[in-house]
Amino acid sequence: MRHVDPTPHFYDDAIVEAVAMYLRRQARTEHPQGTFDRKGRFYLSEVCGRECSIRTPTRAYPYSQMLHGRTLIHCAHALGVSRTEAGRLLREIRRTLQTPDERLAEVISGSVDDELSTRLADAIRGNRKPGVLRAI
Repeated sequence: MRHVDPTPHFYDDAIVEAVAMYLRRQARTEHPQGTFDRKGRFYLSEVCGRECSIRTPTRAYPYSQMLHGRTLIHCAHALGVSRTEAGRLLREIRRTLQTPDERLAEVISGSVDDELSTRLADAIRGNRKPGVLRAI
């Protein structure tokens, strides 16, 4: 039997925005900031640093930094939040909604105005009682 933590876990707006950014980038509705050189290689304008080992773009792998810019690690680092907390929120959302990431991106960004997105936004931002997010 899996242990469920009975205490509620609340997420601040920066963590919610990092997950929303990740989902938008995975759905290709938002793209990482960067530039292309004359040979078509993409370079991120903001690099994580030493904790993220990103391959330098080459002719064989011109989009290596673009792919990294779409990861949760990069989105969390760009907004200065813990990638562990962002990952926890993403897992909780996926487990709760059991829906494709494209739909999650729409729900979290607020472009879908329905009862589900309102309840999800309230639950993520902490306007909930324990267990409410799992009940959505």
